[in-house]
Amino acid sequence: PLTAAAKTGSVSIPSNIASSPTALPLTGTGYSAVQLLKAPTFDALVIPLPWRTGPPIRSLLAVRDCTVGLSPPCSVKFTGLSYNPIRTVQQALIKTGVAGDKYYFGLSSRALNVPAGGQYKVEIIFYNVYFQVVGSQALTFTDGTHCSQTLASYYTVPATYFQIVFRITFQKTGGTAWFDNAFLMRAP
Repeated sequence: PLTAAAKTGSVSIPSNIASSPTALPLTGTGYSAVQLLKAPTFDALVIPLPWRTGPPIRSLLAVRDCTVGLSPPCSVKFTGLSYNPIRTVQQALIKTGVAGDKYYFGLSSRALNVPAGGQYKVEIIFYNVYFQVVGSQALTFTDGTHCSQTLASYYTVPATYFQIVFRITFQKTGGTAWFDNAFLMRAP
């Protein structure tokens, strides 16, 4: 859909189970939305770079991995370190709104031997004009080893806001995690 209005329609999903009907009709209403993040797949490097990194990482280029991509070719790669630093990549958006605004956000991640403890998450944080947090929500990925895991959620902002921060955080003593396919959209 090319507009932000409500859409209606139907979809049929074929089934290969002999005892089921040939098609399972589904109906519902969906909404189209606009991706608010720039370079959400980390593939194209737009100038200026919308993604900022926190210490000890000096730039997005230091953690960008184009050998592993959940949607090829590139992702962000964090490797845990024994001294357990907090590693972050984030994008800040100047976006004003009011209490009751609703957003849909998420991220995909792949993990290899990620231990328990520490942080392995994606979050959105809403700030007011005084840069005080007025709302936030975090989604935590599963530790261990897994192929692509996608986490997503709706969030309703509880107060007037001026800025949104989309942040990826990895703080582990070992293991490796790749992140890709970030999204943040205003829901109707």
